Amino acid sequence: MIDTLRAIANASPQAQAAPEPRPAIPLTADSLGAQLLLTVSEQVGEISGEIADMARSLTHFPAFITGSCETANDPNSL
Repeated sequence: MIDTLRAIANASPQAQAAPEPRPAIPLTADSLGAQLLLTVSEQVGEISGEIADMARSLTHFPAFITGSCETANDPNSL
């Protein structure tokens, strides 16, 4: 039985090397793929800018409320 297993192991094909990666598809400046990537990139930039603006507003909101309350309670502010 051991001889049979050795014969099978020796007869089986060797492990194949991983195939080489194919080069990326080149994009020309005016192709549909390039335009799509540019549009997605611009939208991601706009969304991240809006998120940053919202975060700034939320972090400054307590200071705005405190300042408004102080101004409302100050008789000399009118």
